[in-house]
Amino acid sequence: MDMDVCCAYFCTGLSIFGVLGLLFMYGVLSNGGEWFLGVGPEDAPAAASACLVAAGIYGLYLVYCGMKLMKPPSESKKLAEEDV
Repeated sequence: MDMDVCCAYFCTGLSIFGVLGLLFMYGVLSNGGEWFLGVGPEDAPAAASACLVAAGIYGLYLVYCGMKLMKPPSESKKLAEEDV
């Protein structure tokens, strides 16, 4: 396994954790649990929307990393592996 594939797996896992964590925080902030995260009641709507935006960004990154994992190896890598 080359470094590109290893990094893609790591980034995919990290993105899954990021999306789930941010969506959890969005749910907590949206349902009146701002005290649980240490956010003031007046700042909760802004913090909830920021969590939603950040989850969207992580989601896009998750799709990008997932596509890198689905991509077949390039032709030059295939030829190099056949020579070994």
